[in-house]
Amino acid sequence: MALTICQTVDGRILVGTYGNGVYQVHADGTSMPAYSVETGMLKSDYVFSLFTDSDGNIWVGCLDGDMACFPSDKYNLNGTGKSVFYLPVNEVQCITESLDKRFIAVGTSHGGYLIDKREPLHPRRFFYPEQYPGKDINLFVNSMAFQDSRHIWIGTDGGGLYDYDFLTKKFKRYTNQDALPSNTVYGLIKGINGNLWISTDKGLAFMKQGKIVNLNIFKGMEREYNRMSVACTSDGRVLFGSNDGVVALTPMFAKGLNYAAPLRIHSVEVEGVERSDYWNECLFEMLKEGKLKLSHNENTLVVSFESINYQYQYDIQYQYYLEGYDRNWSKPSSNQLARFVNLPSGSYVLHVKAICRSNGRELGETTLEIHIAQPWWNTWWAWIIYLCIFAAILYFVWQYYKERLQRKYYDEKINFFVNTAHNIRTPLSLVLAPLDNLANDSNLSEKSRGFLDMAHRNGNKLLKMVTELLDFQKVEQSAEQVRLQDIELPMLLRVQLEKFVLAAQEKHIQLCIETCPQQQIHSDVKMMDLILENLLSNAIKYTPQGGKVTLSASVEGKMAMIHVCDTGIGIPKAEIKSIFKTFFRASNAINSQEMGSGLGLMLTRKLVEKLGGKLSFVSEEGKGTTFCVKVPLGNVTDSSVRLVGEKKNVATESSLAEDKHDETCQTVSSAVLQDADVSTDTLLFVDDNEDLRKYIRMTFGDSYQVVDVESAEAALKYLKEGGVCDIVVSDVMMPGMQGDEFCRSIKENKETSWLPVILLTAKAGRDFMIEGLGLGADDYIAKPFDTAILASKVASILKNRRRLSQYYMDRSLALVRGEVASESASSKQIVGSDSSYEHLEPTGVSEEKRDDTVLNKQGQTFENVAETVLDPQDQAFVDKATRLVLSHLSDTDFNIDRLCREMAMSRTLFYGRLKTLTGQSPQDFMRLIRLEQAAIFLKQGDSVLDVSVKAGFVNVKYFSTVFKKHFGVSPSKYL
Repeated sequence: MALTICQTVDGRILVGTYGNGVYQVHADGTSMPAYSVETGMLKSDYVFSLFTDSDGNIWVGCLDGDMACFPSDKYNLNGTGKSVFYLPVNEVQCITESLDKRFIAVGTSHGGYLIDKREPLHPRRFFYPEQYPGKDINLFVNSMAFQDSRHIWIGTDGGGLYDYDFLTKKFKRYTNQDALPSNTVYGLIKGINGNLWISTDKGLAFMKQGKIVNLNIFKGMEREYNRMSVACTSDGRVLFGSNDGVVALTPMFAKGLNYAAPLRIHSVEVEGVERSDYWNECLFEMLKEGKLKLSHNENTLVVSFESINYQYQYDIQYQYYLEGYDRNWSKPSSNQLARFVNLPSGSYVLHVKAICRSNGRELGETTLEIHIAQPWWNTWWAWIIYLCIFAAILYFVWQYYKERLQRKYYDEKINFFVNTAHNIRTPLSLVLAPLDNLANDSNLSEKSRGFLDMAHRNGNKLLKMVTELLDFQKVEQSAEQVRLQDIELPMLLRVQLEKFVLAAQEKHIQLCIETCPQQQIHSDVKMMDLILENLLSNAIKYTPQGGKVTLSASVEGKMAMIHVCDTGIGIPKAEIKSIFKTFFRASNAINSQEMGSGLGLMLTRKLVEKLGGKLSFVSEEGKGTTFCVKVPLGNVTDSSVRLVGEKKNVATESSLAEDKHDETCQTVSSAVLQDADVSTDTLLFVDDNEDLRKYIRMTFGDSYQVVDVESAEAALKYLKEGGVCDIVVSDVMMPGMQGDEFCRSIKENKETSWLPVILLTAKAGRDFMIEGLGLGADDYIAKPFDTAILASKVASILKNRRRLSQYYMDRSLALVRGEVASESASSKQIVGSDSSYEHLEPTGVSEEKRDDTVLNKQGQTFENVAETVLDPQDQAFVDKATRLVLSHLSDTDFNIDRLCREMAMSRTLFYGRLKTLTGQSPQDFMRLIRLEQAAIFLKQGDSVLDVSVKAGFVNVKYFSTVFKKHFGVSPSKYL
């Protein structure tokens, strides 16, 4: 296969082949080998380039061998006198000669070599990888052509065209971005006029005045040309060999192309707009004017343009740029369309220009103004509306934030007062409880008892004030539940009036009921009590001596109107609008020196509103005020009347019970303390108040072993370290861990879950009690508490525990005797099977009036529980301990320590829990089981000695002694 060809000075034609060396071709078409490896003239038979320089020297470039030079006869290179010499240059792709005939340039796959013909054996490199470290340069040289003595053109295989400077070692690169048909340059040659002609794998071009002119605009020029297949004839024509013949170009092509092609925009297609005569007419006028106006939804369009020149249509390319939307011009393309999708509303200018593909000359430019109208929601008047809405939202957000700050400040004040009330209840307990104890002393003188009654009465007043403040908190937090029922209106007014008779007499105020129809209202008794108490209390408080306060009621439609009228100081006209605000007091009320908090009327209105009613008033300063409570009427039926009558009887009985309350409590307390004289039970009392702990020690010290600690953490530490405890009494509100969390910790720990817990708290109310009992508490008492009630509850719980202990012990012995069939039997079934356990006393909290525990004359808790459900964990504990003792019955080394290890409990905790559940110490518990099993062995006919060994008794005499003590007879006489 022939790869290269050249003609020597003597007219010979040499052809380089792929693998067969160099052949000489004669005029008659015959050929013969000229140079090859076989003749010893070449280092390789793969000849890629042949060149004859101006001196007649033949240069042979090979693929994988040294380059060879055959000097002409008339030229002796460097005085060598040799017919051939070799240069260390391989992978040769092309060879050319400088314009001054002094240098030979050789292009290879790894750069170029420059050979000085005066010193040909020492070629120097240029344009090679080490010369440009870190740069991405294509160094595979396909062709070269000298521009002058300093510059040389280098055509690469994929890297484009390089203009290399021998002096500075720098270069300038030309690629297809500069109108080069392709970056793979196969041939370079200079024409007679000095222009550089270029062939590539995709077409022809020439260089003129530093710019590349692409000749592919002419039909047939765009084809693949062969590597270094280029030559220049004597008449100036340039010949290019291609894969489809030879292309010959005359020098006229180098003059460049100079033609005109007018550019115009001839049509616009708008998506969504149907073509019609009217639309075409409008579009024509807009294009004629150069301004295109479209609506906001006509924002997808195609603009068509054209430069008219049929002869050079392949040379014309277009670029467009939409000012206001695009950042750069589009890439040159022959496409005559510009498409824009979803253009935002606004004004744009479309620039379109036509350019010559061959030399980059601009043929023309035109513009089109495009205006996309704003949608209605983006117009100026729409933004004014948005601004107004935003300002309104901002205003409401600010108001909301401001109200939240005010509410936060208000809540902080309320919390302060409520916390103060909580803190007051504990010392108040220490005031009222000792006063109750002193009242039981029959040796007090009349004067001392008078002082005592005065202190007790004022203490109750303080308690009432604290309770009212807590009631206010419950109303604020909507924690107070409404319990509606039918109430007899005359009875309600009479009861409220009687409460304030003494207070009215002290100030010589006339207090009476004027009119009241026989009607019922559908309301909440407790809330109506608070409402009328507040209104009557204010009326008497702010009415001067000799004044008048009246109660009256009337019916208006389906509503009852209750009026509280006084002849007091009234309310200033300027302050009427603020009278229901929190903590607000009228100026004349403040000047009257009467105490008040400013919460009463606000609380009263909220309570009325919760009942579905309305509170209003009329007032004149200096003449008095009339408040009107408007509430719904009730249903007038016999059953509702009876209900009210029953509640009246209950109220009467309750008032009688209150008169005998101290006597009852004294009786209960005495009975409980007498029963507990010999008690060894341990009471763990937890409260952060030192005085209250001291008082409990003094009160319960004679009846129980009292252990008191100041915090829940200290109590847990005491229990963890094995402290003895039979019952826990704890305050709820304490620093650190709260009492309810302390209760949960006790109940969730299997080692202490059996301990009964009573919680004390200042949070009075049904909901708080339900919450506390839900945490596992056995009872819940509100502060200030009655010592006698607390003593009764402690005694009742421990008494029930002792009954449970008897049940668990009997069950354990029943397991020994085999009388319990299944361990999975429910506690409910077991209790039901033995009548002796049917009267276990429950320890829950009963329903209360005013959150106080009501006691009957015998001091029993007024509760009814159908049946007691035993704790399955306690039952499993006793059963497991019993079976462990039975499984080691004959093992005399099986002691308490081993039993505790088997139960996975400390000795102290195991002792406490077993003692509480069975009433027996671990030693007695094990001995009773052994004795019960021994009795079974005796019944089976075993001898006393054998039974003693089987039951784990080492000493027969000791066995006989304890057996007789337990069963009343000796083992030998036991049947």
